[in-house]
Amino acid sequence: MVEQRRKMIIDIVREEFSAPNDYHTNKSRTRNYVYPRKALCMLMIEYASFTYLSLSEYFGKREHTTVRHAYTDGHLLLTQDEGFKMSYERAKERVKQLGND
Repeated sequence: MVEQRRKMIIDIVREEFSAPNDYHTNKSRTRNYVYPRKALCMLMIEYASFTYLSLSEYFGKREHTTVRHAYTDGHLLLTQDEGFKMSYERAKERVKQLGND
């Protein structure tokens, strides 16, 4: 059940950010990959019982400091980028609804 929820969160973020299918594993630094990855880190930590370290291990070779940076930078983006904020809030609401099913 936990793994299914995690995969659903990956799909929700992809849909809400109109991200490429491989956004969560691709190492690209372009915005269409980076923004959804930041949102995914935030949602996985807040709603899927991940720590920085466990999330970095879940996605492979990333160091936990990379995940921590994505998490903190994502929260900063919420205050600076209205498009990011809107997509993130839509994704967050959908993730919250997963718990009500």
